[in-house]
Amino acid sequence: MLKFMSYLYKSKGNGMKNIYAAILAAFLFAGCGSDEDPASTGVHFQGRDCLSCHNKDLGVDSHLLVGGTVYKEFNSTKNDLNDACSEKLHIEFGAPTLSTKDYNPANAAGFNGRGNVFALLRDGMDISGSYIVSIVNDDRSLIQSSATPHEFTASVNLANPADNNASRYSCNVCHQDVGNNINSAPGLLYATGCK
Repeated sequence: MLKFMSYLYKSKGNGMKNIYAAILAAFLFAGCGSDEDPASTGVHFQGRDCLSCHNKDLGVDSHLLVGGTVYKEFNSTKNDLNDACSEKLHIEFGAPTLSTKDYNPANAAGFNGRGNVFALLRDGMDISGSYIVSIVNDDRSLIQSSATPHEFTASVNLANPADNNASRYSCNVCHQDVGNNINSAPGLLYATGCK
């Protein structure tokens, strides 16, 4: 690419040279930036619809069955990382209890984003049915539970984020800022007392 740009630069007049120099600079600077993985800094699109990206388009290693962001309070500031829980948390679906802890490898990269809770589709968790949903910490101590059961449907098309049923598997679709929440969600998905 650089050889091609250099050839064009040498073969044109001064006006074109300036244009080509600007294009070359744009290519060079586009690659510049932090070498850090954004997830290692705790940033990973907190509060957004996880399944809109983490579907079959990302491949088997990143395709989520369920996912969301857990905040310290229901009325936390969605875009403030200090308001997202920083400890490793899991979702439990009660009676019979299923836990994302049983379906996630301990070193899963997704935990690097602050407040992330998730289960990968490849791990075979089946949450079809009606459940009280709880947030637990890594030793499975209960931090927060839903007031009413959440209904999950077996017919959800997790490969299609436009499928309205997928919102049941992507917590952040309903759990939004107070005033923007959907259905009976009180606000953001939260776990009072999390670190």
